[in-house]
Amino acid sequence: MDYEDDDKEVLRLGTTGLLASELGVSIHQVLYIIKSREIKPAAYAGHIRLYDQEGIALIRHELNAIAARRVNMALKKKEIV
Repeated sequence: MDYEDDDKEVLRLGTTGLLASELGVSIHQVLYIIKSREIKPAAYAGHIRLYDQEGIALIRHELNAIAARRVNMALKKKEIV
């Protein structure tokens, strides 16, 4: 019996550790974004929080926004000096 069906999209959920690894940041940064932006998990597996693609995209966006602000602040600081 073949369970593969090309017409169906597979729902991919990720843990905070997996997200941190994929995004190349520390787990603490991911947890900070989740807590400060009040991002809710899509599901739980016991006590493990699982995030769907929408949540992952939001976390990625927020991390990129923080990085961009840091770069802008560094450039402004460099202009002042």
